Amino acid sequence: MQKTQLLSRLNRALVSLSFALLQLCDGASPEERARWFLKPAQEFRYLNQSTCFEIPGDSNAEEYQRTVTAMSKVGILPEQREAVFATVAAVLHLGNITFVEGREADSSKVAAGTAQQHLQAAAALLGVNKDALEHALTTRSRLMREGVIVSPLNVRAAQDNRDSLAKVIYAKMFDWLVAAINAAIGEDKNCAASVGVLDIYGFESFDYNDLEQFCINLANEKLQQHFNQHVFKQEQAEYEREQIDWSYIQFVDNQDVLDLIEGKLGILDLLDEQCRFPTATYKDLAERLYTTPSVKDSLRFQKPKLSQTAFTLQHYAGPVTYQTENFLDKNKDFIVAEHQQLLEASSRPFVQQLFAAEPSADSADGGRGAPRAAFKFNSVGSQFKKQLGDLMAQLHTMEPHYVRCVKPNGLNKPGLFENANALHQLRCGGVLEAVRISCAGFPNKRPFPDFVDHFWPLAPELYHRQDLDDRQIAEGIIKKSGIQGYQLGTSKVFLRAGQMAILDKQRTEVLSKAAISLQRFTRGFLARRSYQQALESVLRLQAWGRGMLARKACRALRQEKAATTIQTAYRRHKMRQQYQAVLHTITQLQALYRGYSARKQYAEMRRQRSALVIQSNWRGAVQRSDFQALRGATVVVQNAFRCKQAAVELRHLKAEAREAGKLLEDKKVLENKLKEVQGTLELVQNQRNDLRQEVKDLKVALMEAQAALEAAAADREQQLEALREDAQAQTRAAKEGAAAAQRALVEVQTAAAADTQRLTGEKSELDRQLKVAQDYIGRLMTEKSDLDKRFHGMKEELIQRLQNACAQRDDARAQIMELENRLKVAGSEMAKQEAEARKAIQAATAAAASAPPGTAAAAAAGAAAAVAGVTPESHPLANGDIAAGTSMRRQ
Repeated sequence: MQKTQLLSRLNRALVSLSFALLQLCDGASPEERARWFLKPAQEFRYLNQSTCFEIPGDSNAEEYQRTVTAMSKVGILPEQREAVFATVAAVLHLGNITFVEGREADSSKVAAGTAQQHLQAAAALLGVNKDALEHALTTRSRLMREGVIVSPLNVRAAQDNRDSLAKVIYAKMFDWLVAAINAAIGEDKNCAASVGVLDIYGFESFDYNDLEQFCINLANEKLQQHFNQHVFKQEQAEYEREQIDWSYIQFVDNQDVLDLIEGKLGILDLLDEQCRFPTATYKDLAERLYTTPSVKDSLRFQKPKLSQTAFTLQHYAGPVTYQTENFLDKNKDFIVAEHQQLLEASSRPFVQQLFAAEPSADSADGGRGAPRAAFKFNSVGSQFKKQLGDLMAQLHTMEPHYVRCVKPNGLNKPGLFENANALHQLRCGGVLEAVRISCAGFPNKRPFPDFVDHFWPLAPELYHRQDLDDRQIAEGIIKKSGIQGYQLGTSKVFLRAGQMAILDKQRTEVLSKAAISLQRFTRGFLARRSYQQALESVLRLQAWGRGMLARKACRALRQEKAATTIQTAYRRHKMRQQYQAVLHTITQLQALYRGYSARKQYAEMRRQRSALVIQSNWRGAVQRSDFQALRGATVVVQNAFRCKQAAVELRHLKAEAREAGKLLEDKKVLENKLKEVQGTLELVQNQRNDLRQEVKDLKVALMEAQAALEAAAADREQQLEALREDAQAQTRAAKEGAAAAQRALVEVQTAAAADTQRLTGEKSELDRQLKVAQDYIGRLMTEKSDLDKRFHGMKEELIQRLQNACAQRDDARAQIMELENRLKVAGSEMAKQEAEARKAIQAATAAAASAPPGTAAAAAAGAAAAVAGVTPESHPLANGDIAAGTSMRRQ
């Protein structure tokens, strides 16, 4: 029914979807909004037909999250949820596609601006091409025998085509969701038993009744028939089965209404017939209903006096008048061929799954027959009839139980009960009819075992007898109770209305007497048990009181002993505190005196140590001053000697630098030798090429010899064939010439063998010469490879020697530059040291003049020893740096 509500009357149709779509618009995350091209709900045409966008007290965003959670709980995968929401968003964008008049007459196209954006969004979400979607919305194709005919649609038809596509997409997705939920919560096929719940509101009758009410009332008629069969017909069948005396009970049967609606040439058949005509209107449908004998002759069908298009049906619950204005549009449930082909080729797997191609009868026949229509006809009525038939078939396989719900009032207010409204509902639901039939028959019935188990207290003496069966015991109980309205069947007891209450009353009285006896014995037992418990409690209280007094006396003795112990401990504590205070005072006085004595002795020791330190520092300062003066003079003399040695080493390095020119000359000589070797290599290559040419000539000669040999062999064969022919002719002509011909033939064969032997020898001689030439070429190739290896070795050796010479030259240049820098630094340092030495000598001379004679002599002797100690071996450059330079020069 939800699919019919989506096609026509779009305002009402989208109410059922608006809440789900509003949840999507308000609850989607920013990433989802960008992915699905979502906008506020007010901007979508399918949502802004109403001014209600939120329900007070509910949040669309929270409901969206609950929907996502519910889908995950029923087993819908994340990628499937993504596809479902994308498809819903595509439906929203389809609703915002508008059309304008095209260039041709009665044609249309998608409007520019936002309509193009929504078209692009819908195509992207459905996984189809934008132009293909626009073509499917604005044209209609018909496959005829002559070919495909494409017709443009006007603006109104394009809008209907757009809404039809949106409805089909939602219907397919709705069916997929139902199937997914049923698969997730489906029944276990291996279970022993199952329980199903069918909830339906009941018959509907409004001021305006449409196809929805017609289908709902049809379902109620079918269910009411099932209720009648189960309650009424099965009730009378049970009477016959139990073989009791009864009279047939009349009840209202609604089979004629069902035949009128779903029978052959019934209302549903006529409705489908009119839907197959493209130009049919609701007036044609009404006229068809008024003129069809199977409909107009039915007592359940009436034509209203004040309407030419409505009709009235006498349902089980009463008459209902239906308006046919929307029957045709709502009953149509076809899929346009362009829509099916377009979405069947979608790039999104979910859309492909929704519009998967179904096998048809034409395909089964091999594709022959009438041309396929532009759409596959299918109606809501036929689908509803089929589904309702499946439901009834399933209900017939189960054991039904009925719960009738009665609405107390039409205002939906508590504490208000409308008698007329409740009575009307009971009459429409068949409850009053069921009560009437039950009262007319035997409403109370029980199997013999259940009846005996329930009412055995009325005749306990019969219940305990082993020779009686349940039927005999039940009959004895009924006779003893004195009731009259009953009958005994083969397995059950049937009672008239009110008889079960009499039996229950008698049973209650018997059980009450038995309960009073039980209460009497129980109360005596409880009184005796209470007295015994009170006696035990008194004895227990006495024991507790005596124990309490004994514990109180014991507690007083313990407190007295504890007070004595506390006094003893306190006195001992006070005496110990006094003794420790005196001992602490004496110890502090001793510590003060001993500390004073120690500090005084320590101060004296520090004064003595300070005097010794001052004396040692003064003596050390005097000795260091003398030593530094002597060392300065010595360094000046050593620097002068080292400068002289460095100049000599510089001359040697410059001489070695001149020798680097000879290395360059050697390089040129090696390059000349390399050119000579290359010339020799070219000569060898030329000789190798000549030998190759000779080998080619020999091969040509060999081929010519082989050709000549083959020609000679052919000539020999021809000669032999000629001789054979002559011999045969001569043999036929005259046998006497056979001997001569034989001798001639032998001579020819001998000559041919000699020629063959000669040619074979020549061939072997040519083969030998060819082998000799090949061996010679091989030796030349070997010599060439040896020359190549020697040449590459010499080349690599020369390059290595040249690289070593260049490296030695670079090292020598670097050493020369380093020595020059060091000479410059040494010269500047030597100048500074000479000045310092002159100052030191002058200071030593002045010190010697002012010092005692012994000290002056010692200073003069030290200076002389220092001057005498400057030798070439002790100079750093002579021992270390110059030696290093010499070793590098040798390398």
